[in-house]
Amino acid sequence: MTHQVFICYSTQDKAVAEEVCATLEKRHIECWIAPRDVLPGMEWAESIVDALDGCSVLVLVLSSSSNTSPQVIREVGRAASNGTPIIPLRIDDVSLSKSMDYFISRHQWLDALTPPLKKHLQKLANTVQQILDQKKITHPAIEITKSEEKVRKETEEAIKAKKAEEIRKNKEAEKEDKIIAREAKEKAKRAAEEARKAREDKNRIPFSVEKHARAIKTGKPLIKQWWLWSGVAAVFVVLILVFVFIFILPRTEEQPKTAEEHYNTEVSSELKTIVPGFLTVGSDCTHPPMEFIVENNNIAGFDLDLAVLISKKLGLGIDYQNAAWDGLFPALIAHKYDMVISSITISDDRKKEVDFSDPYYKTDQAAIVKEDSGIDSPDKLNGKKAGAAIGSTGELAAREIEGLTVQTYDNILLAFDDLNAGRIDAVIADSYVGYTYAKNNKALTVGFSIVTGEQLGIAFAKDTPELLKAVNEALKSIKEEGTYDIIYDKYFGQD
Repeated sequence: MTHQVFICYSTQDKAVAEEVCATLEKRHIECWIAPRDVLPGMEWAESIVDALDGCSVLVLVLSSSSNTSPQVIREVGRAASNGTPIIPLRIDDVSLSKSMDYFISRHQWLDALTPPLKKHLQKLANTVQQILDQKKITHPAIEITKSEEKVRKETEEAIKAKKAEEIRKNKEAEKEDKIIAREAKEKAKRAAEEARKAREDKNRIPFSVEKHARAIKTGKPLIKQWWLWSGVAAVFVVLILVFVFIFILPRTEEQPKTAEEHYNTEVSSELKTIVPGFLTVGSDCTHPPMEFIVENNNIAGFDLDLAVLISKKLGLGIDYQNAAWDGLFPALIAHKYDMVISSITISDDRKKEVDFSDPYYKTDQAAIVKEDSGIDSPDKLNGKKAGAAIGSTGELAAREIEGLTVQTYDNILLAFDDLNAGRIDAVIADSYVGYTYAKNNKALTVGFSIVTGEQLGIAFAKDTPELLKAVNEALKSIKEEGTYDIIYDKYFGQD
């Protein structure tokens, strides 16, 4: 979407940010605000960068929370590097942090400390409008350039989509050609075999009982008629060679050279998927060891390995895509994905929107703290601050702890960054995530566990019951044959 203003805020200031957005849009000033304007299936960071690069003004909701938020500081820094005007709306009586002071100064902000907020928002809208009007007058070429850039990007995307469709059609055509060629080859072999048998039947001389009787009466024992037995042996050898060349060698040549080729040629699926022949899977790859990013931006993890096993059972290829957590369910419902596997806890609220597979993993919640913090029970978090992924079961568990202040994050990795930096006292997350981070970071430990008895499942759109049934059957087969245990031991160990 086209926009003029990027609204920058921390999660705690969401209500004020939405009021800012509503006020500006009433004045016909187009705004970009997360998570509303993050497109389904698009990576969160990529959406933020595109929005920042495309805006004319950045409005910062400046509070005690956003003043030290790493994500907010990164957004302000990028806007500053782009030369984008920054208007801070100060809603808390705070001094600028050193990181924030590097990009903005006190004389730039608009104070909104005294009620009513509406009065300050009108002043903010007037200031934004003045800046936009000035930019239209002094820099008309910039708007043209941005428009041309947008058209160029849209054209490139259309060309890429067209090439991808042509490649897919060519692959399907090649597959059909191979099938037709194989059938023609087999038909030719059968015809050649029938012709050979017909020639043999025509040239075969029937045995005469009388002639055999006269030959035996010459006085020579049958065992000494070596020429007769030699002929029989020669015919037998010829028949063996014919059998080898007609039936065995052609089959040997037709066998695929690799297991993958054998799988592709022998297995097919009649399941209806978004892209025929492929299982399109969505996942938020920020939860090791279930799904995470490794070198060269590749994806690894237990959920990925399980999804690959399922796709093979279904006779499908796999397209495993990384996306922001809050965009997964909307994209699934809109049929951007065939299924979503991303450490998803099965809950009654989520069942209202999507269907779930049979459970494939059980987990609890854990509090990850610094090794020397002495926090080993929920009561020791009273009066302290903990981080959790927004909308997660970790956030729900954290809010049940008495006296604990909860700070939410769009990405759980940012919560661990703040824990290491001492900005929060704990991170509440799935137990397997906690133990993985503690294992790889000697400064962290699991302070205590919160028993929740959660079950993880794979999510499906409600109008795909056939695919859900097939995946459940594949899961059952994978567990019965032991391959589930192999990948479980790979990521969690045998205990």
